[in-house]
Amino acid sequence: MILKEIVRDSLTTPDLNKISQIQKNSLVEDLFRVVLNILPYGGAIEKSLDSMRDYQLYNFFRKFAKYLYGISTFSVEERESFFAEVETVAKDDRGSILLEMVDSMDNINKLDIFANLTKARISGDISIEDFFRIHSTLVRIPFPDLAELKKYDKDYYATDGSTEILFVSGAIRMRVIDDLNDNRYVLTPIGRKLLVFGMSETVSLKDNVKGTDLKNSKIPYFEVIK
Repeated sequence: MILKEIVRDSLTTPDLNKISQIQKNSLVEDLFRVVLNILPYGGAIEKSLDSMRDYQLYNFFRKFAKYLYGISTFSVEERESFFAEVETVAKDDRGSILLEMVDSMDNINKLDIFANLTKARISGDISIEDFFRIHSTLVRIPFPDLAELKKYDKDYYATDGSTEILFVSGAIRMRVIDDLNDNRYVLTPIGRKLLVFGMSETVSLKDNVKGTDLKNSKIPYFEVIK
């Protein structure tokens, strides 16, 4: 049994609902072991991990367990419908898709956010396209910088380098070009959805300020951007 098939079969196993009763603040390691016990071939996986000491495989299943816990309250039918949609849009096997999406997270806590995005799609709050876009943005942001994201609900710039990282991720856009001071940035629609549906933050989903302003410049905008 290859890894992508284990992932695929685990996504819609009826036993997944059992782990929703685990306390949310349980240790990751405890959650990991409980989830392994209900996964298809979980016993074989655990023996393999204990004997092989394969860190990469072990780390993947820690993250996968965290994700499964986050979506465990949904019915088999709801999960099946969602993952069928993922498979159709991505034009690939759901096991391979979710394996890559989960494993791309560089911090275990990001899996809570990813699970929330899955819930948002199942509930119809975001489109399937936004599900993929927000995931891509989440992957690019260092976990500590996620805490800074809400500051960009209004024009903002941080001097510690986090602004540039968030800009590259697609979560923020340039709002003010200032010749004398630091340029300022504001949330993109994807950044706002990441905050609201992924991180349960209270910000407006609507960007009320359009375009980019010039400050302290006597040069026409079309010349500035040449």
